Order: sequence, then C-alpha cells, then structure tokens
Amino acid sequence: MVGCEKTITEAYQYPVVPGMEEWKKLKSLPEMAEACQIPEDILDCMTTEALIETVVNYPLFGNVFAYENRKTGLEHVKGYFNGLQELYERDDAIEKMETYIGENFRNLEDFNEKFRKQFAELILNNIKETVD
Repeated sequence: MVGCEKTITEAYQYPVVPGMEEWKKLKSLPEMAEACQIPEDILDCMTTEALIETVVNYPLFGNVFAYENRKTGLEHVKGYFNGLQELYERDDAIEKMETYIGENFRNLEDFNEKFRKQFAELILNNIKETVD
C-alpha cells in the first residue's frame, strides 16, 4: 500500500453487475470480465479484508463452477480477474480468508450464500496449495 493516500477498508462496489441494464448490453465474457476489473489505484490500496470481500462478491464467481472441476474453474477465473490475482499475492491472505469464512456465511439456507462460501473455501484451499 505504498503510495496510497488512503487505505481502503471497504469492499469495492462493482459499477456493473448482473440485473442492471448496462450488464445486459455486455455480449461476451471478455466484456463482462473487463467491466468487473478493479481499478489498479483502488486495488493497490485495499486492505486484505476489503479485497477478500470484493473477491467473494465477484459478479462472475459462478464461472468457477462451470468447469469439469472447480480447481480448473478457479484458475480460469483467476486468469481474467485482477482481484483474485492480487489476493494470491498477499502475505496475509490465508489468515484473513480463514477469519472471513469463520465470521460470515451464517445463512447457509440461502443458495447464493452457500455458493459464495464454497467459492471462498476453494480460494483458501488453492492459496494454501500454492504456499505449501
């Protein structure tokens, strides 16, 4: 966070998300992925906690589940999502992700919450594998 005027402690709010008229105009995955990139000046100044919340709320996280296995899906999403790429670079990602998972996802009856928790756990496990 060197060079940041202010540390960002809140999750990034994606300007275009599914359900919006602007989203409906996006015709391809590259267009959708581009619309969901986090501006570098924001990304570089986010706390790891804010970054995790941002990543778990990624509008295209469901794409992870569109592949034969989730690990392959995660690698594909990581290939086009700068937030996930940044999270893998953070030294405190594992510790902060474990805390995040433990403190969130209380309503697992909600389908979207279950999916988001699976996404978070998949990221955590994958980061652990890259460190081992």
